[in-house]
Amino acid sequence: MIFNFICQHCGRRCRFNPRVKNQEYCSRKECQQARKNKWEKEQYHNNPSYREKRLLSQEAWRKNYPHKEYQKEYRNRRPDYVACCYAKQKESYHELREAERKALVQNNVNTDALFAQARRGGLYKLIPMDATKNNVNTDAFIVKMQILSG
Repeated sequence: MIFNFICQHCGRRCRFNPRVKNQEYCSRKECQQARKNKWEKEQYHNNPSYREKRLLSQEAWRKNYPHKEYQKEYRNRRPDYVACCYAKQKESYHELREAERKALVQNNVNTDALFAQARRGGLYKLIPMDATKNNVNTDAFIVKMQILSG
């Protein structure tokens, strides 16, 4: 008789629990959560009644907890999380601005990039630029966009 098995989640060698048939997961909390998540995912994809009940339950929860109120309460309960997100957002913003500044200084064309100036709706003036200076894509129509209104 085999007394050990390899946990499907953590990969550790564990002893079988005699009360659990075909045991694949050890008793650690993370492994049990992984087992539960796998079961729920299988049920959701293979069992139409389970999926329907779960969707109805989620819909009822959303009615009882409007998303704006839930998010507001979540942020109020976790000020350290909010501070961390704010710091990451600020860093990302500065990195984007630095990338825009470098691209504009170098006069390089990147057809996949959209800069903050071009995201706003409004009226723009297109001014032809010199296509021979440092441009990566020579087939592109090079213009400078100036905001006239918006």
